[in-house]
Amino acid sequence: MMKRYLSGIILPLLFAACNNNDVSNFQKELATQTDTLEFSNRNDTLIQGAKGTAIFFEKESFVLPDGNLPKGSVTVLLKECYSFSDMIRENLSTTSGKNILATRGMIYINAFADDQELQLKPGKKYIIHFPKDSIGSQKQMNLFYGKKQDDKVDWSLDSNTLLRPTAFMSGWMTTGYPNADTTKEPGFYFKEKSYEDIYGYFYKHFDYTKLQPTKDISDKQFSADFIVTKTGNISNLRIVEERLDSSGQSLVDNKTKADPYLYQYILQIPTLEPFYEFDGDKPEPINAPCSFYINIGLYPPAYRNNETYSRLFNQKYAAFKNKTIRTMNDAEMNYYIFSASKLGWINCDFFWQTNDAKINYIVKVDPGTKPNIKLIFKEQKSILNGTLVEDKYIFSNIPANQQVRVVSILFQNGHPQLAVKETTTIEKELEHLEYKDFSVEELEKEVNIQ
Repeated sequence: MMKRYLSGIILPLLFAACNNNDVSNFQKELATQTDTLEFSNRNDTLIQGAKGTAIFFEKESFVLPDGNLPKGSVTVLLKECYSFSDMIRENLSTTSGKNILATRGMIYINAFADDQELQLKPGKKYIIHFPKDSIGSQKQMNLFYGKKQDDKVDWSLDSNTLLRPTAFMSGWMTTGYPNADTTKEPGFYFKEKSYEDIYGYFYKHFDYTKLQPTKDISDKQFSADFIVTKTGNISNLRIVEERLDSSGQSLVDNKTKADPYLYQYILQIPTLEPFYEFDGDKPEPINAPCSFYINIGLYPPAYRNNETYSRLFNQKYAAFKNKTIRTMNDAEMNYYIFSASKLGWINCDFFWQTNDAKINYIVKVDPGTKPNIKLIFKEQKSILNGTLVEDKYIFSNIPANQQVRVVSILFQNGHPQLAVKETTTIEKELEHLEYKDFSVEELEKEVNIQ
């Protein structure tokens, strides 16, 4: 049985005066509410937060610091940050090193039992469902783990959640007769007879894990063109993407580079039977131009292979808010789903890449007030921290000519105050922010851009 509570400070409509300008304490007071979810570690459990995040834990997912299983129930603390106001209240931003991210939601998750903080059992993963909104719901997202430093969070990509492509071999073209045998079906044959045909060899020995992760979910077809030499070796290998327009004509622009492993793999294929042509009645070995296609698709995500999750999914998904969900495909239409291996801050994002020129955007401030300023973008769901340098708040290397909201919170005479300014990222410095006392409701109204 699972129990659920809400914890955290219920903020008054208007913040009371503070005895000092302790921004850190104020940030804690401003923080979002926490869901407290209690369940047995002995059972597989599917839980849901107040804002729609769904999480699946296999039984015995948690252990105590000494490695033993907790005796009593497990208490999971969950924070969900899907709006800009949530992110401001938790002092979150969307950066990974110097890269800008676009988010679809951030959560914080931790677990306790027997008055101790729990850890995930080694080798255990849990499955997170971030609810999709209507903006860019087909975008391929990735999972990021947060590391807090100086009250700010930086995000690191979980490379294990990147989709890895699969490769399929299809079609072929050969020149001449394999081993001068005119009775053989055209195709590729190995000199070493213990090997199966080339297709069987490809499927048996191709190591999919060596393909590079990808953010591109579209299927691709590559043409591998090469020479089978007079001694049966592969040389002059060239792999190019085969792209056709609606009329079937080949497109030669913007071709995708083939994964380096494709070259590595094809060049190590065992010696083939050489090809022959006949000069009169005498067969002569030739350097034979040949080719085949390699089709690149994507591995299904790891969570689809979790039988326990799939079984519980079928039993309990109808209890979720979206009553239309009945199959895994329905779930993937409504959620971004990931297998996670860490607790703490977790983010569902993609790298925001733009061709816009980059600038340092500057907001003039009174350094004595020590404002906390965020930059919120309208084009993407991105929110950035700046750096206070003397009387300037600097946002470094950001896209120019973007519509943004500048959101600043500071203390004036012991009161927290808010200033919000709609503007465009240009090289001219922004001055004269107008501050006022504010409530949580006003913060949400001012910063949650539609």
